Amino acid sequence: MLINLPETPWGLGFIIFGTSFVEVVFPPVPGDAVLVYAGYLTGRAGVSPLIPIIFGSIGTLTGTLLLYYLGLRFGPKLLHSKVGRALLAEDKWESTEAWVRRYGPIALLISRFLPGIRSGLAFFAGVAEMPWPIALLTLTGSILVFVGLLVLGGRSVGARWREFLQLWTDAGRIMLFILLATGLCYGLYRWLGARRRGK
Repeated sequence: MLINLPETPWGLGFIIFGTSFVEVVFPPVPGDAVLVYAGYLTGRAGVSPLIPIIFGSIGTLTGTLLLYYLGLRFGPKLLHSKVGRALLAEDKWESTEAWVRRYGPIALLISRFLPGIRSGLAFFAGVAEMPWPIALLTLTGSILVFVGLLVLGGRSVGARWREFLQLWTDAGRIMLFILLATGLCYGLYRWLGARRRGK
């Protein structure tokens, strides 16, 4: 599928914008792979890497801000609906919202590097009513770095772009595991401390 990407600057930009946007709202779309491959194509065709970086960043930011708006506008209603409770238990909704309220800006800064939860963090930033200037600033910074690294990485490794993509994917999973393990250890520490104080 990827070998059919156009090498013309604007055709490449259009495809990258579309896949980057859709990947945010429908994660099974291989947005990361498209960005890495686009970086490879820019090197092969002598095209500036700024084109996929700009179009990829705009597409990703547009989709992410859409999720933020949906969380801001419909999050509370979804929480108390049958659909919302089917997706996530009410106590999980509330704990996730509280976590985002506490660590929101930091969470959004690293969100693009955490596969599986990055779209959800943008949605819950809206649910938690994070001020839009903060959300816009942190998301823009995170997305620019993320997209830039993928495109420039694909450009620099050339025909070995698949190997780079696999390393990138593995690194993201490791980061997510470390974050979840750290959160679990911290929660256990707080729980044990509360038990000792209760005695």
